[in-house]
This record gives sequence, C-alpha cells and structure tokens, in this order.
Amino acid sequence: MIAGGAVMLVGASVGISMMLMPKPAPLDPQAAAAMAAEAAPPPETHYFTFQPEFIVNFDSDSRARYLMLDVAVSSLNEEMPDLLKKHTPEIRNDLLILFGESATEDLYTPEGKNALREQVAAKVSEIVAKHLPNGEIEDVFFTRFVME
Repeated sequence: MIAGGAVMLVGASVGISMMLMPKPAPLDPQAAAAMAAEAAPPPETHYFTFQPEFIVNFDSDSRARYLMLDVAVSSLNEEMPDLLKKHTPEIRNDLLILFGESATEDLYTPEGKNALREQVAAKVSEIVAKHLPNGEIEDVFFTRFVME
C-alpha cells in the first residue's frame, strides 16, 4: 500500500510538471526551411568522361606537334551524363575546333590550361543549354594532358 501510494505520488508529480512546463514556440516557416536544408544531404555529383581522348595536331612550326587530353565534366543534374553521351558528336566537334585554335605557348602554363578549361566549360554549357535548358555543368577537368 505504501509502495502504491509512492507510485501514484511520483506519477502525479511527473504529470503536473509536464503540464506546467512552457511549450516550445512553433518555428516560423523560414527557420524550419533553413533547418531542413541543413539536415539534407549534399547533392550527388555526376561525372562524364568523353571517350575516346581528344587528339589535336598543331602546325610543325610550334614546339608541340600534338595535344592529347581526356576531358571530364561534373554536374549535380543526374540527367547530365546521358545528355552528354547523346550529344558527344556535337560536343567533340566543337571542342576539337577549340583545341586546334589554341596557342601552344599558352598551354604550357597553368594559367593557359585554366583558361582553356574555362573555354571548354563555356562551350559545353552552350551546347547543353540547347538541349536541356535547366541543365548546368559544375566543372571541367583535364584528367590527361599531354603535349609533344
């Protein structure tokens, strides 16, 4: 009987404490959205590497006679690898022309290589925009860059 009274007393004190505790204020919609965004996992990056590698011949007056490079593109859009694969002939054509117009002296420097990466990104973005208006590429990578 004493044990039963003690259990009832503990239960009553817990119930009264819960009733008297202040209730948390509801979150405003902006704060709730911010918390949800923080909790969401980062989007997955999708990569596409153009195959085969690009090989471009230069005139014999320059130090380099040819350029061989592998080009990869990253995007957060999961449709991008399929789109790039589908339009590879168009993209390869434009990139081969771009590579052939490049000054070999510039390509020996990191600044020249980065400038070429930016030009490749702009060219690929231009072609992607024609076929997938909401598609964006994140970055372009040269995974092999050989000049001889």
